[in-house]
Amino acid sequence: MNKVRVLINASPRSGHTWLQYLLVNSLKERQHINLGDTVNEFVVRSNNPVILHARFDDILQTSILRSPEDIIASIVTKTMGGLGNTVTSGVPMPHEYNELPPLERLVADQFGIYKLWSSTLIENLDRVKAFTFDQITNDPGFVISSIMKNFGADYDVLSSDKLSDAIDDARVKIFQHNKGDIGFNNPLPVEKKPDIYYKIKEIAKNHPQMSTSLKLYSEYCNIILEEQLKWK
Repeated sequence: MNKVRVLINASPRSGHTWLQYLLVNSLKERQHINLGDTVNEFVVRSNNPVILHARFDDILQTSILRSPEDIIASIVTKTMGGLGNTVTSGVPMPHEYNELPPLERLVADQFGIYKLWSSTLIENLDRVKAFTFDQITNDPGFVISSIMKNFGADYDVLSSDKLSDAIDDARVKIFQHNKGDIGFNNPLPVEKKPDIYYKIKEIAKNHPQMSTSLKLYSEYCNIILEEQLKWK
């Protein structure tokens, strides 16, 4: 592909903001890269599992698989912070009403959504470059090169020993629309998450569907890693 056109289509709280940062900052000439609109050259984010079925001629679609233990707790925590899935001009919008269902119901609903995202991703590995959350957080060099080598662009590969510096840089460059206590909608790791996060994580951990979800996650991770061997 001559133009850099990347669609990061993954579940909310999967690390897609971090991946966008990695890709854009790997480019030696990035001033012309669009982060919001799909015009000319771009690296954009989406949260729509249906798009995983799409096949593009000149766009590379990529996605991220994260553990159900972590992502379910993170999504429900964001919900409890008053932020929904509606985004306007890149800004997560507050809920229109203050009363939310019980935590147990919010957690239970996420298991079905998690299965939809993960199974749809695996069904479409012939058209989507998939990575695990561990890879984008611990092996950014592999992720960057696996994506950017498909384009006619000069790019740098972030080494693991520079990862800490990159996170510090991202804290400055990634604009966060903070609508509540720190940790409800953080795009990067925080030292301490909101107290409710740990309560939600415990509920999710003890849910009857967690065991099945973890087995699927392990199976799907192996499938993704096997698929990646074909890229070499």
